[in-house]
Amino acid sequence: MTARNTSSHGVRNLARRRCTASGRQRFSGLARLAAQSSATCNDGEVSPAQLLLQGPPRGRGLDERVANFFAEDSLLRRFMKPTLSQSDSPSAWRRRWTCVALVVPALHLATYVRAQNACVASFPVPYSGSPGLSCPSSSQPIVIPGGTTLVLSSTCNYAGVTYSIQNSDVTFDCAGQLLHSPDAQDIDAAISIGGPDSVESLSNVIVRNCFIRDYEQGVSIAPPRTDKSEMRQLYWQYENDLDARHAVLSAKDDELRSYAPRNVRIENVHMNNTRGVGIYIYAYAHEVALDHVSVQDNGSGPGLYLDTGSRNNTILDSCFVRTAREGIAIDSSAYNTIAGSYFADNAEGGIFLYKNANERVYPPNYTGSEKIHSPRTQHAAGNRIEYNVFAREQRSVWVASRASRNYEDSSLFYGDPIVYQGGGYEHRRDFAERTVIRANTFSDSRRAAIIVEDDHTLIVDNYFESDETTGDTGIYLGSRPRDWIADPVYGTEIRGNTFRATILLNIEQEYCATGSLILGNVDVQNGSSTPYSAGPGPCQHRRLLHPALIVFAL
Repeated sequence: MTARNTSSHGVRNLARRRCTASGRQRFSGLARLAAQSSATCNDGEVSPAQLLLQGPPRGRGLDERVANFFAEDSLLRRFMKPTLSQSDSPSAWRRRWTCVALVVPALHLATYVRAQNACVASFPVPYSGSPGLSCPSSSQPIVIPGGTTLVLSSTCNYAGVTYSIQNSDVTFDCAGQLLHSPDAQDIDAAISIGGPDSVESLSNVIVRNCFIRDYEQGVSIAPPRTDKSEMRQLYWQYENDLDARHAVLSAKDDELRSYAPRNVRIENVHMNNTRGVGIYIYAYAHEVALDHVSVQDNGSGPGLYLDTGSRNNTILDSCFVRTAREGIAIDSSAYNTIAGSYFADNAEGGIFLYKNANERVYPPNYTGSEKIHSPRTQHAAGNRIEYNVFAREQRSVWVASRASRNYEDSSLFYGDPIVYQGGGYEHRRDFAERTVIRANTFSDSRRAAIIVEDDHTLIVDNYFESDETTGDTGIYLGSRPRDWIADPVYGTEIRGNTFRATILLNIEQEYCATGSLILGNVDVQNGSSTPYSAGPGPCQHRRLLHPALIVFAL
Protein backbone atom coordinates (compact mmCIF):
# COMPACT_ATOMS: atom_id res chain seq x y z
CA MET A 1 0.00 0.00 0.00
CA THR A 2 1.40 3.42 -0.99
CA ALA A 3 0.97 6.23 1.50
CA ARG A 4 -0.55 9.48 0.32
CA ASN A 5 -0.43 11.49 3.51
CA THR A 6 0.54 9.90 6.79
CA SER A 7 0.29 13.01 8.94
CA SER A 8 -2.78 13.44 11.10
CA HIS A 9 -2.64 17.19 10.40
CA GLY A 10 -2.96 16.68 6.65
CA VAL A 11 -5.83 14.23 6.98
CA ARG A 12 -7.64 16.47 9.44
CA ASN A 13 -7.43 19.39 7.01
CA LEU A 14 -8.75 17.19 4.21
CA ALA A 15 -11.68 16.18 6.38
CA ARG A 16 -12.46 19.80 7.27
CA ARG A 17 -12.46 20.86 3.62
CA ARG A 18 -14.36 18.03 2.01
CA CYS A 19 -16.56 16.19 4.48
CA THR A 20 -20.01 16.81 5.89
CA ALA A 21 -20.64 17.46 9.57
CA SER A 22 -21.30 13.78 10.19
CA GLY A 23 -18.10 12.94 8.35
CA ARG A 24 -16.11 15.29 10.58
CA GLN A 25 -17.64 13.74 13.67
CA ARG A 26 -16.67 10.31 12.40
CA PHE A 27 -13.19 11.55 11.62
CA SER A 28 -12.65 12.65 15.22
CA GLY A 29 -13.61 9.12 16.23
CA LEU A 30 -11.12 7.81 13.67
CA ALA A 31 -8.26 9.81 15.18
CA ARG A 32 -9.14 8.62 18.67
CA LEU A 33 -9.28 4.98 17.60
CA ALA A 34 -6.01 5.36 15.71
CA ALA A 35 -4.26 6.48 18.88
CA GLN A 36 -5.79 3.64 20.88
CA SER A 37 -4.81 1.05 18.29
CA SER A 38 -1.20 2.29 18.21
CA ALA A 39 -0.89 1.76 21.94
CA THR A 40 -2.60 -1.63 21.88
CA CYS A 41 -1.19 -3.19 18.72
CA ASN A 42 2.50 -2.26 18.84
CA ASP A 43 3.61 -5.78 18.00
CA GLY A 44 6.27 -5.13 15.40
CA GLU A 45 3.89 -5.01 12.44
CA VAL A 46 3.03 -1.93 10.41
CA SER A 47 1.59 0.79 12.64
CA PRO A 48 -2.21 0.67 12.62
CA ALA A 49 -2.29 4.45 13.07
CA GLN A 50 -0.30 4.86 9.85
CA LEU A 51 -2.67 2.53 8.05
CA LEU A 52 -5.69 4.53 9.19
CA LEU A 53 -4.28 7.88 8.17
CA GLN A 54 -3.23 6.61 4.75
CA GLY A 55 -6.77 5.56 3.90
CA PRO A 56 -7.64 3.20 1.05
CA PRO A 57 -5.24 3.48 -1.90
CA ARG A 58 -6.20 5.34 -5.06
CA GLY A 59 -4.43 4.49 -8.26
CA ARG A 60 -4.51 6.68 -11.32
CA GLY A 61 -6.43 4.27 -13.51
CA LEU A 62 -9.70 2.49 -12.85
CA ASP A 63 -8.20 -0.99 -13.18
CA GLU A 64 -5.37 -0.06 -10.81
CA ARG A 65 -7.80 1.19 -8.21
CA VAL A 66 -9.91 -1.97 -8.41
CA ALA A 67 -6.74 -4.01 -7.94
CA ASN A 68 -5.77 -1.86 -4.95
CA PHE A 69 -9.16 -2.42 -3.34
CA PHE A 70 -8.65 -6.16 -3.59
CA ALA A 71 -5.04 -5.90 -2.37
CA GLU A 72 -6.20 -4.06 0.73
CA ASP A 73 -8.20 -7.11 1.70
CA SER A 74 -4.98 -8.95 2.58
CA LEU A 75 -4.05 -6.04 4.82
CA LEU A 76 -7.37 -6.22 6.63
CA ARG A 77 -7.00 -9.94 7.09
CA ARG A 78 -3.68 -9.51 8.89
CA PHE A 79 -5.71 -8.17 11.76
CA MET A 80 -8.90 -10.16 11.30
CA LYS A 81 -7.18 -13.57 11.24
CA PRO A 82 -4.74 -13.84 14.17
CA THR A 83 -1.63 -15.91 13.68
CA LEU A 84 -1.74 -17.15 17.25
CA SER A 85 -2.03 -20.87 17.98
CA GLN A 86 -4.07 -22.76 20.56
CA SER A 87 -1.00 -22.98 22.81
CA ASP A 88 -0.84 -19.20 23.24
CA SER A 89 -2.14 -17.76 26.46
CA PRO A 90 -5.69 -16.39 26.81
CA SER A 91 -4.22 -12.94 27.45
CA ALA A 92 -2.36 -13.05 24.11
CA TRP A 93 -5.53 -13.97 22.30
CA ARG A 94 -7.49 -11.24 24.07
CA ARG A 95 -4.84 -8.66 23.25
CA ARG A 96 -4.94 -9.63 19.59
CA TRP A 97 -8.71 -9.44 19.37
CA THR A 98 -8.69 -6.13 21.23
CA CYS A 99 -6.36 -4.89 18.52
CA VAL A 100 -8.90 -6.07 15.94
CA ALA A 101 -11.69 -4.31 17.78
CA LEU A 102 -9.77 -1.02 17.56
CA VAL A 103 -8.18 -1.26 14.13
CA VAL A 104 -11.19 -2.47 12.15
CA PRO A 105 -13.64 0.27 13.22
CA ALA A 106 -10.99 2.87 12.48
CA LEU A 107 -10.28 1.46 9.02
CA HIS A 108 -13.95 1.54 8.22
CA LEU A 109 -14.38 5.07 9.56
CA ALA A 110 -11.61 6.14 7.21
CA THR A 111 -13.55 4.49 4.38
CA TYR A 112 -16.70 6.35 5.49
CA VAL A 113 -14.97 9.72 5.33
CA ARG A 114 -13.50 8.98 1.92
CA ALA A 115 -16.65 7.52 0.33
CA GLN A 116 -18.71 10.63 0.99
CA ASN A 117 -16.43 12.59 -1.34
CA ALA A 118 -18.09 10.89 -4.31
CA CYS A 119 -21.27 12.90 -3.65
CA VAL A 120 -21.74 16.33 -5.22
CA ALA A 121 -23.17 19.07 -3.02
CA SER A 122 -24.06 21.61 -5.73
CA PHE A 123 -24.62 21.80 -9.49
CA PRO A 124 -23.54 24.62 -11.79
CA VAL A 125 -26.16 27.11 -12.96
CA PRO A 126 -27.10 27.26 -16.66
CA TYR A 127 -25.18 29.74 -18.80
CA SER A 128 -27.18 32.97 -19.13
CA GLY A 129 -24.93 35.14 -21.31
CA SER A 130 -24.95 35.65 -25.05
CA PRO A 131 -24.74 32.30 -26.81
CA GLY A 132 -21.68 31.29 -28.78
CA LEU A 133 -21.64 30.89 -32.54
CA SER A 134 -22.46 27.18 -32.70
CA CYS A 135 -24.66 26.45 -29.70
CA PRO A 136 -26.92 23.42 -30.20
CA SER A 137 -30.70 23.35 -30.53
CA SER A 138 -32.92 21.14 -28.42
CA SER A 139 -35.11 20.07 -31.36
CA GLN A 140 -33.35 16.77 -32.23
CA PRO A 141 -30.75 14.55 -30.54
CA ILE A 142 -27.23 15.46 -31.57
CA VAL A 143 -25.50 12.39 -32.99
CA ILE A 144 -21.77 12.39 -32.26
CA PRO A 145 -19.88 10.78 -35.19
CA GLY A 146 -17.69 7.76 -34.57
CA GLY A 147 -13.97 8.28 -34.16
CA THR A 148 -14.36 11.85 -32.83
CA THR A 149 -13.97 13.86 -29.64
CA LEU A 150 -16.57 16.46 -28.69
CA VAL A 151 -15.92 19.02 -25.93
CA LEU A 152 -18.79 21.29 -24.92
CA SER A 153 -18.44 25.06 -24.96
CA SER A 154 -18.79 27.12 -21.79
CA THR A 155 -20.79 29.81 -23.62
CA CYS A 156 -23.93 27.78 -24.41
CA ASN A 157 -27.10 27.00 -22.47
CA TYR A 158 -27.79 23.26 -22.92
CA ALA A 159 -31.50 23.40 -22.08
CA GLY A 160 -33.30 20.31 -23.40
CA VAL A 161 -30.30 19.25 -25.49
CA THR A 162 -29.65 15.51 -25.84
CA TYR A 163 -26.69 13.64 -27.28
CA SER A 164 -26.60 10.26 -28.98
CA ILE A 165 -23.57 8.02 -29.48
CA GLN A 166 -24.27 5.37 -32.11
CA ASN A 167 -20.74 4.53 -33.27
CA SER A 168 -17.50 3.36 -31.68
CA ASP A 169 -14.42 5.33 -30.64
CA VAL A 170 -16.14 8.43 -29.25
CA THR A 171 -15.05 10.73 -26.42
CA PHE A 172 -17.71 13.15 -25.17
CA ASP A 173 -16.48 15.71 -22.63
CA CYS A 174 -19.10 18.02 -21.15
CA ALA A 175 -16.27 20.11 -19.63
CA GLY A 176 -18.33 20.69 -16.49
CA GLN A 177 -21.40 22.05 -18.31
CA LEU A 178 -24.97 21.43 -17.16
CA LEU A 179 -27.42 19.54 -19.37
CA HIS A 180 -30.87 20.39 -18.05
CA SER A 181 -34.45 19.81 -19.13
CA PRO A 182 -36.47 22.85 -18.01
CA ASP A 183 -40.18 22.80 -17.26
CA ALA A 184 -40.17 18.98 -16.96
CA GLN A 185 -40.06 18.49 -20.71
CA ASP A 186 -40.78 14.94 -21.81
CA ILE A 187 -37.22 14.14 -22.87
CA ASP A 188 -35.82 10.65 -22.34
CA ALA A 189 -32.06 10.36 -21.67
CA ALA A 190 -29.70 13.31 -21.75
CA ILE A 191 -26.98 11.02 -23.16
CA SER A 192 -27.84 7.79 -24.96
CA ILE A 193 -25.22 5.25 -25.99
CA GLY A 194 -26.17 2.48 -28.42
CA GLY A 195 -29.81 1.70 -29.12
CA PRO A 196 -31.69 0.43 -32.19
CA ASP A 197 -29.96 2.86 -34.59
CA SER A 198 -26.43 2.09 -33.44
CA VAL A 199 -23.79 -0.17 -34.91
CA GLU A 200 -23.42 -3.66 -33.53
CA SER A 201 -20.66 -4.28 -30.98
CA LEU A 202 -20.24 -0.58 -30.26
CA SER A 203 -17.14 -0.02 -28.09
CA ASN A 204 -14.49 2.41 -26.85
CA VAL A 205 -16.78 5.20 -25.66
CA ILE A 206 -15.91 7.71 -22.92
CA VAL A 207 -18.34 10.23 -21.41
CA ARG A 208 -16.91 12.55 -18.79
CA ASN A 209 -17.31 15.72 -16.74
CA CYS A 210 -21.09 16.18 -17.08
CA PHE A 211 -23.81 17.55 -14.84
CA ILE A 212 -27.33 16.36 -15.74
CA ARG A 213 -30.63 17.49 -14.26
CA ASP A 214 -34.37 16.96 -14.85
CA TYR A 215 -34.31 14.50 -17.77
CA GLU A 216 -36.20 11.21 -17.69
CA GLN A 217 -32.83 9.41 -17.50
CA GLY A 218 -29.34 10.77 -17.19
CA VAL A 219 -27.42 8.17 -19.23
CA SER A 220 -28.70 5.09 -21.06
CA ILE A 221 -26.60 2.30 -22.60
CA ALA A 222 -28.68 0.00 -24.79
CA PRO A 223 -28.16 -2.84 -27.30
CA PRO A 224 -28.99 -2.52 -31.00
CA ARG A 225 -31.29 -5.56 -30.80
CA THR A 226 -32.94 -7.82 -28.21
CA ASP A 227 -34.78 -10.31 -30.47
CA LYS A 228 -37.68 -10.16 -28.04
CA SER A 229 -40.15 -12.17 -30.13
CA GLU A 230 -37.71 -15.01 -30.75
CA MET A 231 -36.69 -15.07 -27.07
CA ARG A 232 -40.34 -15.31 -25.96
CA GLN A 233 -40.97 -18.09 -28.47
CA LEU A 234 -38.02 -20.08 -27.12
CA TYR A 235 -39.02 -19.41 -23.52
CA TRP A 236 -42.47 -20.93 -23.95
CA GLN A 237 -41.35 -23.66 -26.33
CA TYR A 238 -39.40 -25.23 -23.44
CA GLU A 239 -42.02 -24.58 -20.77
CA ASN A 240 -41.92 -28.19 -19.56
CA ASP A 241 -38.15 -28.67 -19.72
CA LEU A 242 -36.53 -26.01 -17.58
CA ASP A 243 -32.98 -27.29 -18.06
CA ALA A 244 -33.29 -27.18 -21.84
CA ARG A 245 -34.92 -23.76 -21.62
CA HIS A 246 -32.00 -22.40 -19.61
CA ALA A 247 -29.41 -23.87 -22.00
CA VAL A 248 -31.10 -22.59 -25.17
CA LEU A 249 -31.78 -19.11 -23.81
CA SER A 250 -28.28 -18.82 -22.33
CA ALA A 251 -26.81 -19.49 -25.77
CA LYS A 252 -29.08 -16.83 -27.24
CA ASP A 253 -27.99 -14.43 -24.47
CA ASP A 254 -24.37 -14.97 -25.47
CA GLU A 255 -25.21 -14.14 -29.09
CA LEU A 256 -27.06 -10.94 -28.17
CA ARG A 257 -24.29 -9.89 -25.80
CA SER A 258 -21.82 -10.05 -28.72
CA TYR A 259 -23.82 -7.30 -30.45
CA ALA A 260 -24.27 -5.10 -27.36
CA PRO A 261 -22.15 -2.10 -26.27
CA ARG A 262 -18.95 -2.87 -24.38
CA ASN A 263 -15.94 -1.01 -23.05
CA VAL A 264 -17.90 2.13 -22.16
CA ARG A 265 -16.56 4.47 -19.46
CA ILE A 266 -18.65 7.08 -17.63
CA GLU A 267 -16.35 9.33 -15.58
CA ASN A 268 -17.17 12.23 -13.27
CA VAL A 269 -20.81 12.43 -14.37
CA HIS A 270 -23.41 13.62 -11.86
CA MET A 271 -27.20 13.40 -12.06
CA ASN A 272 -29.83 15.14 -9.98
CA ASN A 273 -33.62 15.04 -10.09
CA THR A 274 -34.01 12.69 -13.04
CA ARG A 275 -37.64 11.67 -13.27
CA GLY A 276 -36.77 8.02 -13.71
CA VAL A 277 -33.62 5.89 -13.38
CA GLY A 278 -30.41 7.92 -13.23
CA ILE A 279 -28.27 5.51 -15.26
CA TYR A 280 -29.81 2.60 -17.14
CA ILE A 281 -27.48 -0.17 -18.37
CA TYR A 282 -29.86 -2.10 -20.57
CA ALA A 283 -29.82 -5.75 -21.58
CA TYR A 284 -26.52 -7.37 -22.58
CA ALA A 285 -24.29 -4.28 -22.24
CA HIS A 286 -21.02 -5.36 -20.63
CA GLU A 287 -17.65 -4.08 -19.46
CA VAL A 288 -19.14 -0.71 -18.57
CA ALA A 289 -17.15 1.30 -16.00
CA LEU A 290 -18.74 3.99 -13.86
CA ASP A 291 -16.07 6.04 -12.10
CA HIS A 292 -16.94 8.88 -9.72
CA VAL A 293 -20.59 9.00 -10.74
CA SER A 294 -23.43 10.25 -8.57
CA VAL A 295 -27.21 9.91 -8.71
CA GLN A 296 -29.24 11.90 -6.21
CA ASP A 297 -32.94 12.65 -5.68
CA ASN A 298 -34.39 10.83 -8.71
CA GLY A 299 -38.15 10.70 -9.11
CA SER A 300 -38.81 6.98 -9.64
CA GLY A 301 -36.93 3.70 -9.82
CA PRO A 302 -33.39 2.92 -8.65
CA GLY A 303 -30.41 5.20 -9.11
CA LEU A 304 -28.64 2.66 -11.35
CA TYR A 305 -30.31 -0.25 -13.12
CA LEU A 306 -28.25 -3.20 -14.35
CA ASP A 307 -30.57 -5.11 -16.66
CA THR A 308 -30.79 -8.71 -17.79
CA GLY A 309 -27.79 -10.28 -19.48
CA SER A 310 -25.46 -7.40 -18.66
CA ARG A 311 -22.25 -8.41 -16.90
CA ASN A 312 -18.66 -7.56 -15.94
CA ASN A 313 -19.46 -3.95 -15.12
CA THR A 314 -17.59 -1.86 -12.53
CA ILE A 315 -18.98 0.87 -10.30
CA LEU A 316 -16.25 2.64 -8.37
CA ASP A 317 -16.04 5.72 -6.12
CA SER A 318 -19.67 6.61 -6.81
CA CYS A 319 -22.61 7.98 -4.85
CA PHE A 320 -26.29 6.97 -4.68
CA VAL A 321 -28.32 9.13 -2.31
CA ARG A 322 -32.07 9.63 -1.79
CA THR A 323 -33.11 7.59 -4.81
CA ALA A 324 -36.78 6.67 -5.20
CA ARG A 325 -36.16 2.91 -4.85
CA GLU A 326 -32.84 1.16 -4.18
CA GLY A 327 -29.52 2.80 -5.00
CA ILE A 328 -28.55 0.00 -7.43
CA ALA A 329 -30.82 -2.70 -8.85
CA ILE A 330 -28.92 -5.77 -10.06
CA ASP A 331 -31.63 -7.53 -12.07
CA SER A 332 -30.32 -10.70 -13.74
CA SER A 333 -26.93 -9.00 -14.13
CA ALA A 334 -23.77 -10.92 -13.23
CA TYR A 335 -20.10 -10.61 -12.30
CA ASN A 336 -20.24 -6.91 -11.49
CA THR A 337 -17.99 -5.12 -8.99
CA ILE A 338 -19.25 -2.28 -6.81
CA ALA A 339 -16.46 -0.77 -4.71
CA GLY A 340 -15.60 2.34 -2.75
CA SER A 341 -19.06 3.88 -3.15
CA TYR A 342 -21.50 5.65 -0.85
CA PHE A 343 -25.18 4.79 -0.34
CA ALA A 344 -27.47 6.78 1.95
CA ASP A 345 -31.14 7.50 2.59
CA ASN A 346 -32.46 5.63 -0.44
CA ALA A 347 -36.20 4.94 -0.29
CA GLU A 348 -35.98 1.14 -0.14
CA GLY A 349 -32.32 0.30 0.33
CA GLY A 350 -28.78 0.26 -1.00
CA ILE A 351 -28.16 -2.66 -3.42
CA PHE A 352 -30.79 -5.28 -4.27
CA LEU A 353 -29.79 -8.39 -6.23
CA TYR A 354 -32.47 -10.49 -7.90
CA LYS A 355 -33.62 -12.30 -11.01
CA ASN A 356 -36.91 -10.83 -12.12
CA ALA A 357 -39.41 -13.72 -12.23
CA ASN A 358 -39.97 -13.05 -15.95
CA GLU A 359 -42.52 -10.37 -15.38
CA ARG A 360 -44.71 -9.69 -18.42
CA VAL A 361 -43.13 -12.44 -20.51
CA TYR A 362 -46.47 -13.31 -22.05
CA PRO A 363 -47.02 -16.43 -24.18
CA PRO A 364 -46.71 -15.95 -27.97
CA ASN A 365 -50.52 -15.97 -28.41
CA TYR A 366 -50.98 -12.96 -26.09
CA THR A 367 -53.07 -10.23 -27.75
CA GLY A 368 -53.51 -7.78 -24.88
CA SER A 369 -52.23 -4.22 -24.60
CA GLU A 370 -49.75 -4.65 -21.74
CA LYS A 371 -46.09 -3.97 -22.39
CA ILE A 372 -44.24 -7.22 -23.16
CA HIS A 373 -40.82 -7.95 -21.67
CA SER A 374 -38.02 -10.18 -22.93
CA PRO A 375 -37.19 -13.31 -20.87
CA ARG A 376 -34.55 -13.21 -18.16
CA THR A 377 -32.25 -16.21 -18.07
CA GLN A 378 -29.01 -15.11 -16.40
CA HIS A 379 -28.96 -15.13 -12.60
CA ALA A 380 -27.76 -12.15 -10.58
CA ALA A 381 -24.69 -14.26 -9.81
CA GLY A 382 -21.08 -13.67 -8.86
CA ASN A 383 -21.40 -10.00 -7.92
CA ARG A 384 -18.86 -8.36 -5.60
CA ILE A 385 -19.78 -5.58 -3.15
CA GLU A 386 -16.64 -4.32 -1.43
CA TYR A 387 -15.32 -1.31 0.51
CA ASN A 388 -18.59 0.62 0.28
CA VAL A 389 -20.41 2.66 2.90
CA PHE A 390 -24.15 2.24 3.57
CA ALA A 391 -25.77 4.84 5.83
CA ARG A 392 -29.34 4.99 7.12
CA GLU A 393 -30.70 2.43 4.67
CA GLN A 394 -33.82 0.35 5.30
CA ARG A 395 -32.01 -2.70 3.91
CA SER A 396 -28.47 -2.06 2.76
CA VAL A 397 -27.76 -5.22 0.72
CA TRP A 398 -30.47 -7.74 -0.10
CA VAL A 399 -29.37 -10.97 -1.78
CA ALA A 400 -32.29 -12.46 -3.76
CA SER A 401 -34.63 -9.62 -2.84
CA ARG A 402 -37.58 -11.16 -4.73
CA ALA A 403 -37.37 -14.54 -2.95
CA SER A 404 -39.88 -13.65 -0.23
CA ARG A 405 -42.10 -11.48 -2.40
CA ASN A 406 -45.73 -12.56 -2.18
CA TYR A 407 -47.11 -12.72 -5.72
CA GLU A 408 -50.59 -13.75 -4.56
CA ASP A 409 -52.19 -10.33 -5.04
CA SER A 410 -50.04 -9.12 -7.93
CA SER A 411 -51.92 -7.96 -11.02
CA LEU A 412 -48.89 -8.56 -13.26
CA PHE A 413 -48.17 -11.69 -15.26
CA TYR A 414 -45.07 -13.74 -14.34
CA GLY A 415 -43.63 -16.51 -16.49
CA ASP A 416 -41.49 -18.31 -13.91
CA PRO A 417 -43.11 -21.29 -12.16
CA ILE A 418 -44.66 -21.04 -8.71
CA VAL A 419 -42.63 -22.95 -6.11
CA TYR A 420 -45.02 -22.46 -3.16
CA GLN A 421 -48.70 -21.61 -2.98
CA GLY A 422 -51.08 -21.75 -0.05
CA GLY A 423 -52.35 -19.86 2.97
CA GLY A 424 -52.48 -16.58 1.07
CA TYR A 425 -48.89 -16.91 -0.19
CA GLU A 426 -47.47 -17.40 -3.67
CA HIS A 427 -43.70 -17.53 -4.19
CA ARG A 428 -41.34 -17.93 -7.11
CA ARG A 429 -37.67 -18.87 -6.91
CA ASP A 430 -35.15 -16.03 -6.96
CA PHE A 431 -31.45 -16.35 -7.89
CA ALA A 432 -28.49 -14.26 -6.71
CA GLU A 433 -25.90 -16.90 -5.82
CA ARG A 434 -22.19 -16.47 -5.06
CA THR A 435 -22.48 -12.85 -3.91
CA VAL A 436 -19.40 -11.48 -2.13
CA ILE A 437 -20.02 -8.79 0.52
CA ARG A 438 -16.62 -7.81 1.84
CA ALA A 439 -15.11 -4.99 3.94
CA ASN A 440 -18.12 -2.68 3.78
CA THR A 441 -19.28 -0.27 6.46
CA PHE A 442 -22.95 -0.46 7.50
CA SER A 443 -24.09 2.49 9.59
CA ASP A 444 -27.51 2.87 11.20
CA SER A 445 -29.38 0.31 9.09
CA ARG A 446 -33.09 0.60 9.86
CA ARG A 447 -34.32 -2.96 9.31
CA ALA A 448 -31.34 -5.08 8.30
CA ALA A 449 -27.89 -4.32 6.99
CA ILE A 450 -27.67 -7.57 4.97
CA ILE A 451 -30.42 -10.04 4.03
CA VAL A 452 -29.38 -13.38 2.52
CA GLU A 453 -31.98 -15.46 0.64
CA ASP A 454 -29.82 -17.39 -1.84
CA ASP A 455 -26.85 -19.73 -1.78
CA HIS A 456 -23.09 -19.41 -1.35
CA THR A 457 -22.98 -15.84 -0.08
CA LEU A 458 -19.67 -14.71 1.42
CA ILE A 459 -19.94 -12.03 4.12
CA VAL A 460 -16.49 -11.23 5.46
CA ASP A 461 -14.59 -8.40 7.16
CA ASN A 462 -17.54 -6.00 7.28
CA TYR A 463 -18.15 -3.44 10.01
CA PHE A 464 -21.58 -2.74 11.50
CA GLU A 465 -22.24 0.31 13.62
CA SER A 466 -25.39 1.92 14.92
CA ASP A 467 -26.15 4.83 17.20
CA GLU A 468 -29.85 4.45 16.54
CA THR A 469 -32.32 2.61 18.75
CA THR A 470 -34.44 1.78 15.69
CA GLY A 471 -31.93 -0.69 14.26
CA ASP A 472 -33.10 -4.27 13.91
CA THR A 473 -30.62 -6.82 12.53
CA GLY A 474 -27.05 -6.78 11.26
CA ILE A 475 -27.18 -9.93 9.10
CA TYR A 476 -30.46 -11.74 8.43
CA LEU A 477 -29.94 -15.25 7.13
CA GLY A 478 -32.64 -17.50 5.66
CA SER A 479 -35.69 -17.40 3.42
CA ARG A 480 -39.29 -18.21 4.30
CA PRO A 481 -40.29 -19.83 0.98
CA ARG A 482 -37.01 -21.73 0.74
CA ASP A 483 -37.70 -23.11 4.22
CA TRP A 484 -41.27 -24.03 3.37
CA ILE A 485 -40.28 -26.06 0.30
CA ALA A 486 -37.46 -27.83 2.24
CA ASP A 487 -34.78 -26.21 0.07
CA PRO A 488 -33.16 -23.89 2.62
CA VAL A 489 -30.52 -21.30 1.85
CA TYR A 490 -27.19 -23.10 1.63
CA GLY A 491 -23.49 -22.39 2.01
CA THR A 492 -23.38 -18.94 3.61
CA GLU A 493 -20.06 -17.90 5.15
CA ILE A 494 -20.10 -15.13 7.76
CA ARG A 495 -16.52 -14.57 8.91
CA GLY A 496 -14.45 -11.88 10.55
CA ASN A 497 -17.16 -9.24 10.82
CA THR A 498 -17.13 -6.60 13.55
CA PHE A 499 -20.25 -5.32 15.31
CA ARG A 500 -20.17 -2.10 17.29
CA ALA A 501 -23.80 -1.27 17.57
CA THR A 502 -26.97 -1.12 19.61
CA ILE A 503 -28.87 -3.16 17.06
CA LEU A 504 -31.08 -5.91 18.39
CA LEU A 505 -29.42 -8.86 16.71
CA ASN A 506 -25.99 -9.08 15.17
CA ILE A 507 -26.87 -12.24 13.22
CA GLU A 508 -30.42 -13.57 12.99
CA GLN A 509 -31.56 -16.81 11.39
CA GLU A 510 -35.33 -17.03 11.51
CA TYR A 511 -35.62 -19.74 8.84
CA CYS A 512 -33.49 -22.74 7.97
CA ALA A 513 -30.07 -22.31 6.40
CA THR A 514 -27.76 -25.25 5.88
CA GLY A 515 -24.03 -25.70 5.37
CA SER A 516 -23.31 -22.30 6.91
CA LEU A 517 -20.08 -21.18 8.52
CA ILE A 518 -20.39 -18.43 11.14
CA LEU A 519 -17.00 -17.96 12.68
CA GLY A 520 -14.65 -15.37 14.17
CA ASN A 521 -17.05 -12.43 14.32
CA VAL A 522 -16.47 -9.80 17.00
CA ASP A 523 -18.95 -7.81 19.08
CA VAL A 524 -17.04 -4.96 20.71
CA GLN A 525 -19.97 -3.28 22.41
CA ASN A 526 -22.40 -5.87 23.67
CA GLY A 527 -24.81 -3.60 25.45
CA SER A 528 -28.40 -4.52 24.63
CA SER A 529 -27.53 -6.45 21.49
CA THR A 530 -27.94 -10.21 21.14
CA PRO A 531 -25.00 -11.76 19.25
CA TYR A 532 -26.81 -14.62 17.52
CA SER A 533 -30.34 -15.97 17.16
CA ALA A 534 -31.06 -19.25 15.36
CA GLY A 535 -34.81 -18.80 15.12
CA PRO A 536 -37.79 -19.79 17.22
CA GLY A 537 -38.57 -23.25 15.87
CA PRO A 538 -36.92 -26.54 14.93
CA CYS A 539 -35.04 -26.86 11.68
CA GLN A 540 -34.59 -30.39 10.42
CA HIS A 541 -32.12 -29.25 7.78
CA ARG A 542 -29.84 -27.13 9.96
CA ARG A 543 -26.13 -28.04 9.87
CA LEU A 544 -24.68 -24.85 11.24
CA LEU A 545 -21.26 -24.15 12.62
CA HIS A 546 -21.69 -21.03 14.71
CA PRO A 547 -19.36 -20.74 17.68
CA ALA A 548 -20.32 -17.91 19.99
CA LEU A 549 -19.21 -14.50 18.85
CA ILE A 550 -16.23 -13.11 20.71
CA VAL A 551 -17.97 -10.56 22.91
CA PHE A 552 -16.55 -7.89 25.16
CA ALA A 553 -17.20 -4.24 25.99
CA LEU A 554 -14.60 -1.51 25.59
